[in-house]
Amino acid sequence: MEKLEKYKLSVLILPEMVFYANIDVPFIFTDPQVKDMIRDCIKNDHPIGISMAEPIQSVTKDHETHHAPRQICGVGMPILLSDTAEGLKVLLRGISRAKLLRVEQHLPYPVYIAEEYPDVREDLENPRVRYTFEELRRIFNIWVNATITNGIDRETFC
Repeated sequence: MEKLEKYKLSVLILPEMVFYANIDVPFIFTDPQVKDMIRDCIKNDHPIGISMAEPIQSVTKDHETHHAPRQICGVGMPILLSDTAEGLKVLLRGISRAKLLRVEQHLPYPVYIAEEYPDVREDLENPRVRYTFEELRRIFNIWVNATITNGIDRETFC
């Protein structure tokens, strides 16, 4: 197995957000720290990690909920659309995934040491994988036949 290169990655932690490679997502950011992070990444041509939030309970008396990033996150390049008083409008273009190894800095925004987390491609020649696809196709055909009663619509759909 080849050794993966480690690099610094600024990470934006968002609740209920999964960010995938090869997907473009528009955002409007109003938080000053997030805007600074985005501007720094654009200025230095650095990608940004977008991580789904893991809630952790704070030990403060208010029991506020804080968030930590998941270990695997999407990585995107920010493209500035506009920077106005209303907010920073950015398109994030998904390029890959990363595994967050350790935190490098907390303030003014989180930066992690990360490494590329490559996709695992299934071997279509593997009989187990081929069986899985054939089984999914069989289930799909049963569903289509049960759900789409009009033969012309069914042929169009498939």
